[in-house]
Amino acid sequence: MCLPKMRVNKGSAGMDTTSQAAAPRSASGKAGANPLRFAARVPASQIGYVNAIVESYEGVCMMRTRDAGLGLVEFWAARGFVDVFHRMIEGLRTEMPIELLADDPEDWSGFKEQGFVKR
Repeated sequence: MCLPKMRVNKGSAGMDTTSQAAAPRSASGKAGANPLRFAARVPASQIGYVNAIVESYEGVCMMRTRDAGLGLVEFWAARGFVDVFHRMIEGLRTEMPIELLADDPEDWSGFKEQGFVKR
């Protein structure tokens, strides 16, 4: 897997300032605009582990727990990294069952904010 490289620049005070490569741009030209949303089911006991793996793929996607008791989560994948996202999911599937639900990741019209479910 190849993630964006980090560049270290010397600031005006001689201190290192670190910046990442530019974020991938959507067709509209906006960085990170309209991520793809994938609803999924993972083993409830593995939500924390999956989230830690997702966070290690910085910039590829983020994960949100919709119902911890049922193992329902959402992945919001950056359009420029969808192939990396699918490889990450396939790698996780070698360790546990992960079911991407039938929601169309392009369809945001039916998305309704419902908040988090505490268990």
